[in-house]
Amino acid sequence: MKKRILALIMGLFIMSFTACKNPEDTTKNNTQTDNQTEQTTQTQEEEVRTIALTTGEGYFFEYNEDTYDTVIRATYPVVYVYHGDENKFPTLTKAFEDKNKSEREYQVAFIEENREYAMESYRGNEAYFYSFESLLTPYVRRADTMVTSILYSGYTYYGGVHGDSYLHGETFDTQTGKKLSLSDVVQDKEKLSDAVIEQLDIHWSDADLDESADIRAIIEDESAVSWTMDYSGITIYFMPYSIGSYSTGIQTVTVSFAEYPDVVKDAYKKTPEAYGVELTNDTPFYYDVTGDGKVDEIIFSSFESEEGNDGQLSIYVNGLAYDEDNYFFGDAQATFIRNKDGEIYIYVELLRENDYRQTCVYDLSYGVKKLGEIDGGLKRTYHEGEDNIITQDALTDPKHFYLTQTTQMLSTVSGSKEYEVSANGLPQTSDRWFTFEEEYMPTFTLLADLDVDVYDEKEDKVIGTKTLMTGEKVLYFGTDNEKYGLLQCEDGSICRVEYGFDEDLFQITVNGQILEEVFDGIIFAG
Repeated sequence: MKKRILALIMGLFIMSFTACKNPEDTTKNNTQTDNQTEQTTQTQEEEVRTIALTTGEGYFFEYNEDTYDTVIRATYPVVYVYHGDENKFPTLTKAFEDKNKSEREYQVAFIEENREYAMESYRGNEAYFYSFESLLTPYVRRADTMVTSILYSGYTYYGGVHGDSYLHGETFDTQTGKKLSLSDVVQDKEKLSDAVIEQLDIHWSDADLDESADIRAIIEDESAVSWTMDYSGITIYFMPYSIGSYSTGIQTVTVSFAEYPDVVKDAYKKTPEAYGVELTNDTPFYYDVTGDGKVDEIIFSSFESEEGNDGQLSIYVNGLAYDEDNYFFGDAQATFIRNKDGEIYIYVELLRENDYRQTCVYDLSYGVKKLGEIDGGLKRTYHEGEDNIITQDALTDPKHFYLTQTTQMLSTVSGSKEYEVSANGLPQTSDRWFTFEEEYMPTFTLLADLDVDVYDEKEDKVIGTKTLMTGEKVLYFGTDNEKYGLLQCEDGSICRVEYGFDEDLFQITVNGQILEEVFDGIIFAG
């Protein structure tokens, strides 16, 4: 602090000396200063809004050719700025592109360096062998026009008694794409250390921590401390062996803006009115749910179903558990949500049989209460390339997000609608139609003439009729997933057809005719 004050005094002295030498320069310097002040004030007065991100993983693995057992595998995280925000924040977009590339290179090197040893360890030990792994998954902790912060959850196993789990955070200035350090966002590291020690005592007093661990030294060494920033504070992560044994796991504490107002610089405390924070499984997330000015501990936990009927979800708030038996496959994905009215929810996306997804909604206002569930999950995008990555939208903005359902009207196609978190916590939409991604829109060829309604999408009404002739091609691009499908004809007009089912013939119909006798190119999965 003394060095900064001295530098400021010297700078003012030099400016004064220069001003005395040349009055014209004084006018020029004053004009530049006024312009800079005006730009800064303008930036500060702009409303902070969330930005759109989509995240996923690239996947590598190698297996034994005789048994098809996986011997070594790796995943690398990808984060993309999305839905038009990539054009508004080009430097952040580039920063994530570079990060994605470096993570991929790291995991490729892991496979190359450990392949031979993994294969040797596998031979003769097939029945008890655990594959070598290096896995890393991204979680969006904050994404707005001020700050973008990602938590990377990792796991490595190179043989031996156990693997190692870790959490690593990276935080960026959204406007410049610059990776931020603790010194960039914290105005008093001594107060940060005091707050961290206090929060460790509150939330981890029962853990077997090393009393000799020097918390202040860890935080002072910026290369050693892992941290992220969300919308209510800054979170520090202590890895196993850092302040405790392996068995104590990872300790996390959050220094909230409200509870410790003098720790983080004011600029970073300005946040949107509504936002979402992705939660990692079994990792505490701290937020003032009760409104008493102190953070509460929230833990989301899930256990994958192996048979399709024995999965379990748990949500803990300050140690009080809500448990729910549920069937799902893979990882359940949870997002903590604050809506525009200040209400608190958790959205949990589950993978059901046949790749069907469902979103369950839980209210955290007074304990934990399940509000309901809706078919569909967050929008996914296929990224063409060497590793065939599929990403999923992060629910950063509760006022604008997309849910995707698998529709079965004229073909099996995933369609999306735009939703918002309603006043009762459940997703609501004003969109009538599920629309398909362009690359997944089926093209049908008419096998017979078909009378259809001509439809005005903008006015949402039928404006006439026409006959589609045998041999014409139509593009199937949308459906209400209940009764109607939308087709784009060769002349560019939009037609609406009605879906039905012939009970006697046990056949799907379109405008009363058997579907397979009308369209060539229909595809149903399953």
